[in-house]
Amino acid sequence: MRTGTVEMASIGLGIFAGLDPGLAEIPMLYNNVRANAAACKESADLYNEILEEKFNQKALAIYTTGAQEMISKKPVKTLADWKGLLVGATNPETAALTTALGGSPVVIPWTECYSNLEKGVVDAVMTSTQWTMISGLNDVASYVTRFYSTPTFNTYLINLDAFNKMPKDVQEILIEEELML
Repeated sequence: MRTGTVEMASIGLGIFAGLDPGLAEIPMLYNNVRANAAACKESADLYNEILEEKFNQKALAIYTTGAQEMISKKPVKTLADWKGLLVGATNPETAALTTALGGSPVVIPWTECYSNLEKGVVDAVMTSTQWTMISGLNDVASYVTRFYSTPTFNTYLINLDAFNKMPKDVQEILIEEELML
């Protein structure tokens, strides 16, 4: 996206962790999906400024995909159940939360959640329900610990150079559609 090899993409804002204003995927920042969704709207301009300046991308939409929950191979019902639990952490925030709850974070890319669970590298992963369903994590892990642990944000992005080359009326249509999400 940044270099223009791909002109448009849809990706979670968590991949920009450490480079963003700190609103995406901070544990326990929001306690429900309505607050998470409101934050998308309220933080869109701030995110867009950073995406344009640092990544040569324009956010056409920023929206919530709910919260990260823990998908695991065994039930986790109490804090005692976290002790010794190997939890796949896809970003620094999830790793810190896992440690705070008594688990042992294992840093893995989000694209490797399935294979790491399947091979037993980790006992659990923190991810959104949306990604659990898309990637089939429920095929290799049967338990979900529901708590609004970490908010998630997804984006539709366009390469800023490609956007700037578009006629103004097309830019306006894309921006108008963004406001409808």
